[in-house]
Amino acid sequence: GALRANESLRALATLTDERRATAQISAGELNLKLGKGDEARKVLDKVGARAPRELRLKSRLLVAKSFHDDGRWADAANAWHGVVQEKPDAAQLGLAWFRLGQAQSKLGHTTDASRAWEEAIGSGSPEVAQAASLHLAEIRATDPASDPALILARAALREVTDPAKYTNTLLPANQARELLERIVTGWANAGRFEHALALNDAVAVLGGQTVNKARRADLLEAEARHLRDMVGKPDLPAEETRNKARERFLEAATCHAAVADLLSDPDLQADQIWQAARLANDAEKPKETASYYTHFIRMGRRQERLGEAWYRLGEALREQDNKPASLQAYRNSINFITPYAYRARYRLAADAMARGDLDAASDALEQNIQLLRLEPDPEAQQMSLYALGSLLHQRRNWSMCVRRLEEALERYP
Repeated sequence: GALRANESLRALATLTDERRATAQISAGELNLKLGKGDEARKVLDKVGARAPRELRLKSRLLVAKSFHDDGRWADAANAWHGVVQEKPDAAQLGLAWFRLGQAQSKLGHTTDASRAWEEAIGSGSPEVAQAASLHLAEIRATDPASDPALILARAALREVTDPAKYTNTLLPANQARELLERIVTGWANAGRFEHALALNDAVAVLGGQTVNKARRADLLEAEARHLRDMVGKPDLPAEETRNKARERFLEAATCHAAVADLLSDPDLQADQIWQAARLANDAEKPKETASYYTHFIRMGRRQERLGEAWYRLGEALREQDNKPASLQAYRNSINFITPYAYRARYRLAADAMARGDLDAASDALEQNIQLLRLEPDPEAQQMSLYALGSLLHQRRNWSMCVRRLEEALERYP
């Protein structure tokens, strides 16, 4: 076949150095197409120093690429270094530096990889410089300041205004996005939320707007919890830190609501509104909390959460001194068999006590206590026992008062 004819040609003693090198390269390319990497490299290595420079360079490039494709990283690194030493034109040189950086990175040689990618940025095409910048950003992400990585990532994406404008074949959009997301996650885990949020915003241009916005919500929530944990620490203004945590919780809630607008599945939309309500509650914003829980209830999805939703809506309305609406929310909550029905029943009993309707309050609290023995909810049980003890004290029912308060003290001293 073609290989046998090529071998016969190469055996001719009268071939010039140029024709011999051309035949050797053709044989190498044929073997590579057949998946015979070792045979190909054996032939390509015979392209000697007397061959024309462009043919010698082509053989080096083929050898380097074959090692790269086979995942033989140490051999690939040596081969790409050989290509660099041949001093090819700018386009080939930039690509060689980029591939050398990849091989060194695979070997765990981050310093050598960084040096190669820096060379690629300075000498390569815009595509090479973009891919090298993003890879280098991942290495620079371990810098305590985070700034070098952020600068590199922003520079790489400067001309990308929508996903269609990112066309890098060396680092496709999905791989670039995954690389940058790894940096974002690493920074968040290290508590470097400002940089994580900034880079997450930059990643949005690579597509996946829904996922990106959901990740922003998660980052904001993580920062809020971090800030809340810092309240009371020395040298930190407690109220300022607490307020910043509330702001971040509310921002996260807004992000989840925005994600809901981007989704088409009603159940998934409801999940996002649920998260928004939860975070608005963490932000201690009863008005926003009530709005989100009302939205969730009206969606009519996720039936298993409706009992809790009505209870939490009642709590948010109670904090706004909207007593009639809060009481109705509690009544709706007890229609669902959830632990929150007990807490809602306690709130209704407390209202009855405040109005002097001790019979209604006593009935509700006794019902709670009996049901809670079958399905304990510590918060509701504690409140119900102490409230019933207080009610029985008002009625001068001393024996039952002592019994309930002793039970309360035994369970919740």
